[in-house]
Amino acid sequence: MGVRKILEDVSFLGHDTVGNYDYYSFVDQRKGKETTILVDFDEGEITGEQLLISYGELLDLNHEESMEYLNTLDGKDIVRSFEHIKSPIRKEKGVEFELDW
Repeated sequence: MGVRKILEDVSFLGHDTVGNYDYYSFVDQRKGKETTILVDFDEGEITGEQLLISYGELLDLNHEESMEYLNTLDGKDIVRSFEHIKSPIRKEKGVEFELDW
């Protein structure tokens, strides 16, 4: 099952930039979910939060889940390129390693 199938009912609402952070907002009205993906250029991280409206529950999304949403964007919807942080980085004792996923 591809990303498009999983997220077929999701609509892109828009984006915003605050300092070195880009925010992307999505909504799935059929399932009652609002999702915000954060691209943190300072830390080189991509994370997200998802609000389940009917339950009032806020869930954290990991890198892979967040990338599923970002991969649905057209080039015109991307504020700044985040190609250099698409692969998660593991920091260990002051040394950075790129993870192969």
